[in-house]
Amino acid sequence: MKYFKRAGTLAVIMSLVFFSASVASAEEAPVATPVAITLAAAGPAAVGSTLEAHINNDGSVLIRGAKITAISGSSLMVSQTWGAYVSTWTINTGPSTEIIRRYGGVSSFAEFAVGDYVAAKGMLDTTKTQSTITAKVVRDYSIQRENATFAGTVQSVNSGNQSFVLATPNRGSQTIFVSSSTVVKQGGATTTFAALLAGQKITKAAGVWNNLTNSMQSEKVDIYQNNALLNRRTFEGTLKSVSATTSLPTTFVMTVGTTDFTVNVPLGISVLNMNWLTTPISTFVVGDKIRVYGAVQPTNTSVIDASVVRDASR
Repeated sequence: MKYFKRAGTLAVIMSLVFFSASVASAEEAPVATPVAITLAAAGPAAVGSTLEAHINNDGSVLIRGAKITAISGSSLMVSQTWGAYVSTWTINTGPSTEIIRRYGGVSSFAEFAVGDYVAAKGMLDTTKTQSTITAKVVRDYSIQRENATFAGTVQSVNSGNQSFVLATPNRGSQTIFVSSSTVVKQGGATTTFAALLAGQKITKAAGVWNNLTNSMQSEKVDIYQNNALLNRRTFEGTLKSVSATTSLPTTFVMTVGTTDFTVNVPLGISVLNMNWLTTPISTFVVGDKIRVYGAVQPTNTSVIDASVVRDASR
């Protein structure tokens, strides 16, 4: 057994141990003679980390359960506590340092905070008189966010903060936040947050999930669309209201069953009466039975783009 001494600090004599399965493959450690001491405490354990310090013959270092006491530029000041004994470290990072969350997602110092528990792997800086690591990997165990995907049914929509509550089969209710960078699609067509409605099925909500708050900042949201609704067909209903514009292009609202549709009537389509003769749109009267041949819009299924319009009442 070999012992190492470092000025001003208590030497910790250990060999290499590999990170657990939760640690990224980038944290693979070099081979060394096995001599190890491993301790755990409730503090870091609360976020899923052990409390450990390992220094190997070749100067490689692995620490876990170190609490951030200060952040300065690209460096972290951290401490590990065993009863009355406190070991302090400086963790220096650089452009090649991999900075990750607990579950492996890419992170940055912008997400770190004083009080977080971190793990670091790198090399001991033997030019320093204080315990200093030049880090290859830094993992913040206190950042409980991970990449995830959910599916389910929209329970409610909050337009104030651009979010919706998604009822999922296995994870209960999740609050999904939508930003300007979120890609929202319905039936393969790109749409917006405004297309989200209570009762809709969401086939995929993907993004960064916080398992402590049951919330996600979404990167992609796919709204289920019954593609059969996009097929051209004949809609039969009652004229509910007409636009003040009596020449084409114009719009009107018709009720089909219990659903209201806005009908776009473009220039150049056939507008017919009950005898299949061409007639001005101005002859249409609220309450008339209307038949429209067309298709609903893929991004707004309450709007029909008409190809033929017929007033079956006159």
